[in-house]
Amino acid sequence: MKKQPLKTAIPSAPRVEIINLIDVLVTLIAFFLFSTVFINRSSLDIQVPQVTNSLEQKQQQPKPAFIEITKQSRFYYQKKFVTKKELKQELGKLYQNSGQKAPLIIAADRGVAFQEIVAVLEILQKIGLEQVGFTVRQKE
Repeated sequence: MKKQPLKTAIPSAPRVEIINLIDVLVTLIAFFLFSTVFINRSSLDIQVPQVTNSLEQKQQQPKPAFIEITKQSRFYYQKKFVTKKELKQELGKLYQNSGQKAPLIIAADRGVAFQEIVAVLEILQKIGLEQVGFTVRQKE
């Protein structure tokens, strides 16, 4: 047996695969587009008006008053226990001092009879207080 010489293929010239480069280029462009923060500036030169007394208006707004109703139908006005009659008097003072501008927030236990909340709303209606809100807790 004669040994035959090993035939080797002549290597061809190296080629640059352009498709792989395009993939890398698109990936880099996408990365920079998504990670760049764009500043949205108007191309128009607009002079916005200035306000000098905006801070004064915020300070003049009265703080809200709180009515809390416990499960046992006990009324608390500004964290002080009051009866319905005393509540009506206190709310009357609030109305006279603020002139309908003072907001009022009602926080009632979920076990309170709806009639108690209606009674407070009726007092508010008679007095004339209109800015009333209810506090709630978001479900977890």
